[in-house]
Amino acid sequence: MPTTISTIGSTPTVSKDTTLPPTVDGGARSHTQTYHLGDDFRKEVETECIEETGGVWHQGQYIEVCEFVCRETTTLYQNGVAIYTAQGDPTSTDCPP
Repeated sequence: MPTTISTIGSTPTVSKDTTLPPTVDGGARSHTQTYHLGDDFRKEVETECIEETGGVWHQGQYIEVCEFVCRETTTLYQNGVAIYTAQGDPTSTDCPP
């Protein structure tokens, strides 16, 4: 269920700060975007991706499989205090080269 927050008395301006591009550390990548929603509110969207590898035997041949599984977590802050957090469903793609 969506959460509504009153912004009476403030002018909601939206700006977007992006941290450094995703970094690789042991097959994991993390990226955070920050959105400023007026003076009192900000939203952070963190995307964390993990490389999952494995394989299967098929007709006498081993086939390696690699997927990059990502999950997004959104947190809403009011005056620096987290007031709402939601985690999205994971998505997967082939591993990046």
